[in-house]
Amino acid sequence: RGMVSLEDVVRALQHDYAKPREQVGQVMALVCRLELCILLNNQTDDETDRGNCVSNKQETSRDRGVDKQGSERFYLFPCLLPIVSWNEIAQYWLTAADADPDRQSAVYRGYRFRSQSGFFPPGLFPGLLARCRLSRPGVVRPERTWKNCIVLSFGTRTKVMLRIDPREGDAVLDVVGTAPAAEDLFVGAAKGQASVVIWTTHLVKMFLRGSYPQLGLDEFFLCPSAECHARKVANGNRKADGGGGEGETFDPCRSYYHGDEFPAVPKSGKRYRGNHNCEADGCWRHLGVGHKIETMVPKITKRGLLCTNCRREARFALRDCL
Repeated sequence: RGMVSLEDVVRALQHDYAKPREQVGQVMALVCRLELCILLNNQTDDETDRGNCVSNKQETSRDRGVDKQGSERFYLFPCLLPIVSWNEIAQYWLTAADADPDRQSAVYRGYRFRSQSGFFPPGLFPGLLARCRLSRPGVVRPERTWKNCIVLSFGTRTKVMLRIDPREGDAVLDVVGTAPAAEDLFVGAAKGQASVVIWTTHLVKMFLRGSYPQLGLDEFFLCPSAECHARKVANGNRKADGGGGEGETFDPCRSYYHGDEFPAVPKSGKRYRGNHNCEADGCWRHLGVGHKIETMVPKITKRGLLCTNCRREARFALRDCL
């Protein structure tokens, strides 16, 4: 499922290199740095903070050659992953709101990027998945990764879904976080403490601006109501439209969100145009103040912040102002 072992790569390319085990390891290290694949550890952990995704620093130092366990290394290629199905994602994105939309037992926050041209380059999301290798161990796992969706796990209570709908004419990319309580959505410490959705949105935004500077984007807040984030119900049963059966595909963006979009604008009135480096500044580990570089706020409109789907006023702050 999107994974290739180093042993298989060595076997396939052994006739092209004088020292295949050493040289293929070096080639694969370069492929990882080009963000075409992700090096995975050889361990199988549970849904804790340990996980099996290595950091870029580990990847660089370990892949200069092939150690004694090199044949047991695996690489995850995002471009080889399948499209997500409802049956698969339901194992990692279970909420009480799916069973009862009126039961507010989970907190949601979401953000949406919409391409102004109505198009996302085919390599955009696979590149973003590969960039997620910089997250701390345990956040990314292959069984929670698909070609059009990934569920990031921050401990056992907090999850973030990155999902894309590249349909021509209305291409969107969503960042949605959920947790049992508002305080569970906060990550980082001291000056870096903020909602995990704000941090992840910052990381996605910097990735898009750095890798696709010519791509025009409109940005929106999503309604935080659990009803708007409940799985779509069709014909009175609990099957997601287009993805209720075994092996069927569905659109995680449209099947999991039905509320309004609230335009987001920079609080300062202007876009950030500096040379910020998320990896160097610790943003992937929720360190520093990178998330404050371009604070976004809802744009004031005549309609206000009333969501026409849940009939509630959207409140995006997780904490009340003192």
